[in-house]
Amino acid sequence: MLALVAVVVCLATVTALVIWNRESVASESDCQVVAELAHEWSESAEQDQAGGDPAAGLARKVRDATRAVDDPKLKDTLNTWADGFDTFAEALRTNTDSDPRLVEAANLIYGTADELRQACPEAFPADTR
Repeated sequence: MLALVAVVVCLATVTALVIWNRESVASESDCQVVAELAHEWSESAEQDQAGGDPAAGLARKVRDATRAVDDPKLKDTLNTWADGFDTFAEALRTNTDSDPRLVEAANLIYGTADELRQACPEAFPADTR
């Protein structure tokens, strides 16, 4: 009887882990969208050093890309990421290093990037991990 209980507990644990992993990792096609955006983000850092306003453009690209994503949670996460890029672009326009929106933007951008990395571990280039 004890062996039967142990088997049932093991099966329940494995089932729960499979379901949890399925929910925490996005589909391959959704992760491809995230990978393309992560690449854009990496390239935008280089553009930012050369001048210009890549954050606003990246926010638009991220919002546009959500149309190609099926997972509703991932869409919400991408929209939050775009909010961070928008906030960053707005703060840069003020040309004030002490603008509190810079911290807010950084938290949104990097915090959301961590969430995206969890959903799509292979989507980010090595230099943004």
